[in-house]
Amino acid sequence: MKKLILIFLALMLAAPLWGQYQILYKDNFTIQYDPPAELPDLLPGESLVYRVWLWDMAQGEPVVTGTADWTYYAETPSLEQYVITPTDPRREYAVGIQLVHIRTDLVETAGYFAVTTNPDDIDPAGNPGVPFTYAPAGLPMLGKVRNLRDSGM
Repeated sequence: MKKLILIFLALMLAAPLWGQYQILYKDNFTIQYDPPAELPDLLPGESLVYRVWLWDMAQGEPVVTGTADWTYYAETPSLEQYVITPTDPRREYAVGIQLVHIRTDLVETAGYFAVTTNPDDIDPAGNPGVPFTYAPAGLPMLGKVRNLRDSGM
């Protein structure tokens, strides 16, 4: 019985490690990523771009199979993207990155959609190394009210 209780306690302590992790930010962040292991050979006039998508966690768990219902944020050829949070900075966001091959005739082929909340897309040796979302750094510091008094009525 004691062994069973010890195993249960160990599992309860380890459970938070399997959950999502928040990276706190103030109003913006820079998302970094690595290219796929194998990139296609480009012909003259063709290009590869990374599309960055945001998911408002208030919508619930993000769809990790594609960009449906995600908010398009930016397109960049580089391996990082500076992100300024949308107008409500108190929300929590997941980020998705997708490599897109654009042919000279503008036909696009989208690659795998990598998401910050999907364990398979996270570098286990990176920071934080677990599925994560970006969240506000906290509520503003509000000063205490001063000079309490009765209105005299």
